[in-house]
Amino acid sequence: MRQRRAKSNKSSVKRGNLLQCEQCGCNYYKMQSWSIGSRFCSNKCKYEFWKKGNSPIYRVKDRLGTNKKISQGILSSEKHKKGTRSEKNRQRARQNRLGKKASESTRNKCRINALNTLEKLRKNNKISSIERKVEKVLIDAKISFETQKRILNTTKVDFYIPDKNCVVYCDGDYWHNLPDYIIRDKRINKLLIENGYKVLRFWEKDIISTKGKCVLDSLVNV
Repeated sequence: MRQRRAKSNKSSVKRGNLLQCEQCGCNYYKMQSWSIGSRFCSNKCKYEFWKKGNSPIYRVKDRLGTNKKISQGILSSEKHKKGTRSEKNRQRARQNRLGKKASESTRNKCRINALNTLEKLRKNNKISSIERKVEKVLIDAKISFETQKRILNTTKVDFYIPDKNCVVYCDGDYWHNLPDYIIRDKRINKLLIENGYKVLRFWEKDIISTKGKCVLDSLVNV
């Protein structure tokens, strides 16, 4: 014969101490299943109590104490790390913090990946407004050119003019004035000149003010 399990009753839950709610003042029982005590009879009372500015987040005394405990915990964890880390691992971590130069092969791989990403983004042949102005001027002057041509697996030029072996860049006033971009542009210019290319760079403000004619004036002297 199978024995039926006894149905659980809410009244059969064991109760503990009688407590008083700090918000509404009513008495309530603490259940023995609770691992920690409670200061409120319900969540509603707890949130109302916190709204008055009594939350540990807003109390300066509790916040300072919490910050002190956190800082002590961080310091103790750092001491533990120093004690357990070997000298070799310490040197490796120090190098990572200071930063080590990547090898030339790694840099070339990163450049090729960046160029491939640019090609994927430009699948729809979307070009900037200043590039569109320069393109119109070159078409009107009947100058043959290639757009977005990859050169030396290092850079992608805005326009390449094969008759004069010349590359043209249309630089935005904001991005190409940043220190990192200035260093990168100088490095690319030097590399292209060493490989026999002629480099022309034009600022956005100059292209807009001359409607792209500044490119034609410079190509005459190349």
